[in-house]
Amino acid sequence: MFTQLTRKGFTYHVPPTLMLHLTNPPELKKVIPYMDSIRYRGGNDYQKDLFVSKLQKYAVETDFQKFYNNNMGFYNTLVRLIVKLNATVKKVEP
Repeated sequence: MFTQLTRKGFTYHVPPTLMLHLTNPPELKKVIPYMDSIRYRGGNDYQKDLFVSKLQKYAVETDFQKFYNNNMGFYNTLVRLIVKLNATVKKVEP
């Protein structure tokens, strides 16, 4: 399913932006309609909703939340690193 969506433009910013429209796993319920910047990439809303339903099933079957919680320290380390790196980026003035 992901491959089919990818062939239709479900790439780059679209998957993570899609996740911003959903509640946390394992529920992954849509709380706001998909914005236009992702709506027309990767198929229609029905196809995206079907993909999300497969993610929901995966999250439950694999106990994804437990995995995520067990690795929270690693994720927090990544966030701190990115924040630190971002602070060193020279800003370009227009």
